[in-house]
Amino acid sequence: MAGKKIPDVLLNSGHKMPVIGMGTSVENRPSNETLASIYVEAIEVGYRHFDTAAVYGTEEAIGLAVAKAIDKGLIKSRDEVFITSKPWNTDAHRDLIVPALKTTLKYI
Repeated sequence: MAGKKIPDVLLNSGHKMPVIGMGTSVENRPSNETLASIYVEAIEVGYRHFDTAAVYGTEEAIGLAVAKAIDKGLIKSRDEVFITSKPWNTDAHRDLIVPALKTTLKYI
């Protein structure tokens, strides 16, 4: 993938989303630092779309990776990375969904 541009799809919102993304669900989840290193390497080779969920426990590591990628000059800003995430089913209640989404946004 290095050196090749992954095609985008234009969403109804006007945002472009890369059609190929990296899934981040893992068994026996390693530390956030280990995961962040993996995600930085993914950014180095061209990934700009990451799929996560609160239940995966990888949102914070993705946020760390984006910050490291910016520090390394791999990307200029968070706007260059498309991250999809999902709240867990137990948060799908009107009193719980907004706090759950705010937690996700804090990480990524």
